Amino acid sequence: MVSFVEAGAFDKHSIQVLVINTGMINSDTMQKHFDRTMFDEYDTAFDAIASIRPWMIIDEPHKFVQVNKTWENIERIKAQLTFRYGATFPEKEVKYRDGLGGKISKKVKDYHHLIYTLTAVDAFNGNLVKGVIGHTIKLEGGTNALVKFVNSDGKEASFELTEGRNKKTFKVIAKGSLETVHGAMSGLLIEKINKTTVLLSNGLALKKGDKINPYSYATTLQQIMLEKAIKNHFKLEKQYLTQTVRIKPLSLFFIDNIEEYRGKNGTLRITVESLIKAEVEAHC
Repeated sequence: MVSFVEAGAFDKHSIQVLVINTGMINSDTMQKHFDRTMFDEYDTAFDAIASIRPWMIIDEPHKFVQVNKTWENIERIKAQLTFRYGATFPEKEVKYRDGLGGKISKKVKDYHHLIYTLTAVDAFNGNLVKGVIGHTIKLEGGTNALVKFVNSDGKEASFELTEGRNKKTFKVIAKGSLETVHGAMSGLLIEKINKTTVLLSNGLALKKGDKINPYSYATTLQQIMLEKAIKNHFKLEKQYLTQTVRIKPLSLFFIDNIEEYRGKNGTLRITVESLIKAEVEAHC
């Protein structure tokens, strides 16, 4: 921090950057008094940084609500120019009167002197975001089955299974398995229930009227997806690691329950490791 503040005195031909996160800006380090002073005048980090009037770039501005302690500390830096750079901006409510004198309120993006904005398509075409290739897997019967959370008395939840033209209602208690509603949901339990919401063992919270496809939780579907991803990963490794400039590919999985992988007998970990072993042996 000292080198950043005093850089102008000895290095005027480069740009100095100081990275501060929320934890640091709210820490005692930024505001406590030190024995050493900067410019023979400032003995706190906030005062020293403010004295050089830096430019500030705020990443992910939706995380910085402008009515709390963090924003107060940001303002103590006294930046001469602040850029808020992000993909998701917070919203604010604006109230105004219509032509008939009625009061209207609406939510708008909380832009301040908007300089530039990109649509998702513009950002992708400009190579500013990562591209994602999607693979769709269809299972027999998977397109015409839905499970709907209908009602709850706080102790027992009612679900309606629609499969083709057939409808049937099931009741499941807390800690009960949704396999009783549809066989594809084996291992999916109800963790908690109240009169409006059921919390499933994979972390998904269902409100009344919410629907899910039972086949999305089928073990066979997970197996197919994992197998396809691992095969593709090995293919990419062969392609990129044999280039002159080698690139290490990365495969990323979003899972609904961490214990399925980290647990001692985590079924997801066992499945992944067995598929990787099989792929390695197939190419040796």
